[in-house]
Amino acid sequence: MLPVFVVTGCIFNNNWHDAATMAVLIATLPRQIQLLQMCYALVGYHTSIGVLKTMLEGILQILKPVTVNLDSYIQADQIRVKQTGEVFDSTQLPKQGRITLVGNNGVGKSCMLLKLKARYQEQTYYLPAKHNLYFNYKTDQQHQGSTGQQLIKQIQEIRRDDQSNIVMLDEWDAHLDRHNTQIIDRYLDELAQKKLVIEVRH
Repeated sequence: MLPVFVVTGCIFNNNWHDAATMAVLIATLPRQIQLLQMCYALVGYHTSIGVLKTMLEGILQILKPVTVNLDSYIQADQIRVKQTGEVFDSTQLPKQGRITLVGNNGVGKSCMLLKLKARYQEQTYYLPAKHNLYFNYKTDQQHQGSTGQQLIKQIQEIRRDDQSNIVMLDEWDAHLDRHNTQIIDRYLDELAQKKLVIEVRH
């Protein structure tokens, strides 16, 4: 705005005695101010576009699927089946029964479940240790119950799912008392008669 005011001042100083020039100058002064305001707005929009572009690029980066090589986190020879004591073979799965994966912390038991979920997809139901998955009973906010009672309702709902042939549970017994653990244990035994249950215990 300063150059415009300087030029306008020079024109006014050089032509103050010329009535026609002064009339034109005064008549166009509001339009000059309006054009300056529009230029200021355009500069502001240009800056905003840059900010919005950066924000959109950040969002797209977050939404971009990340491929993780789960095999690099799995020590397959250190993961055993509790019932048999043998090394777990993820390529030879029975159609039904119950398999409890055991091994030291950090050998990749949870990653093994994720790998199986990625392989079998819709044929597999995967219940992680901590989740925000939707279950029908959650529509009744007044009857959610304790952690154990919620898990019992989740297992009951999973039992009614006819699409999955494999049910995987990751540390389902964490933070449960003995009573609820025994109840869910019986439910899983019943479920294992029709489906394959693969679990990681706490």
